[in-house]
Amino acid sequence: MAKVKADLYPKMQALQSSELSGDEGGGAVSTLTVKFGPEQLRFINWDKVMASLREVKESQGWTQLRLDVEEIKSLFGPLKNDWYELKAPDSFLEWPAHNVPARIALWRNTLTDLLLDLAKKFYAKARSDFERDDLRLLPLKPEDDGNWEKEWTLTLNESDAKLESEIGNLWSKFASENPVKLGPLDIRDVKRHFYSPLIHLGASDKIKVAPVALDKDEYKFARRLEEFAASNDSWLEHRQIFFFRNKVKTGIGFYDGGAGYYPDYALWVWETLPDQEPREYLAFFDPKGLLQHQPTDAKVELHKRIKTDYQMLLGNKITLNSFLVATTAYQPLAAKWNLSSEAELRALGVFLPETPVREMLDAMLI
Repeated sequence: MAKVKADLYPKMQALQSSELSGDEGGGAVSTLTVKFGPEQLRFINWDKVMASLREVKESQGWTQLRLDVEEIKSLFGPLKNDWYELKAPDSFLEWPAHNVPARIALWRNTLTDLLLDLAKKFYAKARSDFERDDLRLLPLKPEDDGNWEKEWTLTLNESDAKLESEIGNLWSKFASENPVKLGPLDIRDVKRHFYSPLIHLGASDKIKVAPVALDKDEYKFARRLEEFAASNDSWLEHRQIFFFRNKVKTGIGFYDGGAGYYPDYALWVWETLPDQEPREYLAFFDPKGLLQHQPTDAKVELHKRIKTDYQMLLGNKITLNSFLVATTAYQPLAAKWNLSSEAELRALGVFLPETPVREMLDAMLI
């Protein structure tokens, strides 16, 4: 199981507090990997720690997770404390000149957060191991899958006779127009999608779309896929691509990383190369802003885990992959994740916003 990792340095730097940094002069603060020791642990209120753990256990439904305070205390002893990596200023474990109670509370909250992350990873792995033998690869059918939309419903939130008339004529426009644009609405016939059309709704307080319309990044991803599929690129000579936008909670999903995982898109490639057996490839794609995430987050690490935990269940029937498509530019993401090159980002299974579609599809074949 991967280590629990936390970085307190950005948080403490943002506070710009001499009481927290232990530096009355506000000078440079070095960053180290630190461990809790007896000097800090003797001041931890373990009743509060256990109360926080029980609260999360109940809210998450972790009914089989046993919590024992003495066992939990032992996790921070010198023989067992290699399960976490805590980066913090060198003064984090020192007593401040002022506001000692705040420092003790910071220790307790940090320790509790580490334990919660450990519990999440431990429970997720235990559940995944338990359910692994029951995972099945089944054909996707319109009659038993919630992803097929038979109709879209457009609702006007206020009376507008002109707009109502234009909406009534939308479908007839598809005979000669694609996409059809109407104010904030963008409706596109996407032939490689499992159902069509797809609808994007821009900023509007006049129109409501049900089911939920695609957001800007989801729609851009679908549009780029469709445009490539309709091109004459040589990559498509012996390959076909199909995809669909997945529904949260009712679409295709599985338990991973401590929660149900429902990717934004599932993309298939059917390959029929000369003198070779046909092959099928399936990849999950999530267009996502990543500045609030870390490389150790479950959705990022799924790129590697899908090979070790799930591919082995399918053998050679189908090749699995999972990718994120960043909606964030490289520079701010590189600064946040401490990356030195775009190749490092790619190794994490993350594509940049303008990565060529062919490059993303090539990655599916590995």
